Amino acid sequence: MRIENGVLVIRPADASLKISEVAEKIISGIMEAEELDIVGVSNGIYLTCASINMANDIANVNVNEICLDYVDVPVVGKIETFSCRLSKKQIVDYKKLVAEEEADMHLTTDREGQVISVGGGTSLDKLLTLCLLKFSRTGKLKIIAAGKAINDAVSLSLKLTKGQISKEAIGIGLVDLYSIETRADPTKRTTAISIYLKKGFATQYSKRHTDLIRKIKG
Repeated sequence: MRIENGVLVIRPADASLKISEVAEKIISGIMEAEELDIVGVSNGIYLTCASINMANDIANVNVNEICLDYVDVPVVGKIETFSCRLSKKQIVDYKKLVAEEEADMHLTTDREGQVISVGGGTSLDKLLTLCLLKFSRTGKLKIIAAGKAINDAVSLSLKLTKGQISKEAIGIGLVDLYSIETRADPTKRTTAISIYLKKGFATQYSKRHTDLIRKIKG
């Protein structure tokens, strides 16, 4: 695990690393260069998210862009990625953006609700079908997950937005990363994610992100 040209990539082989080790690398990278791009690949996504959260909690490390995307790997095929632009300066107000996204949403997991909770043993195939059913009745969904279920939440979101399985286009409107109390012990916290999906919407990627994915692929 090392930073090359301002980019830190966390691969599946790095999943055994401690969150504190990756957070330390993030903080040192921000100290040296003011900005840092970090990319979690496949099973390295949860570690990436948890490390970003730890760095944000203890240091002046701010999230200014989050993107979910595939990277094409020869022979292997498409692999899920979570990329994030970090810097000392806060540019994006995520609390404001979340409030705007949720203003007209029914935030429950019941039949009429627009929240899909990933985890708890429910298969991705069932969750995919549930999302498609809900999108037949509504224009927006909020995908939530905590801990290692974040990997599955990213996978589900990319299947819906890039898997060409929906009759209508679905795009990612916003991705929010934060901490929540654990169910087992309210004194402890874990990393969580919210992914806002919209029907009839195309995911917007910045040139910086497109160039970043190209670098990783190369």
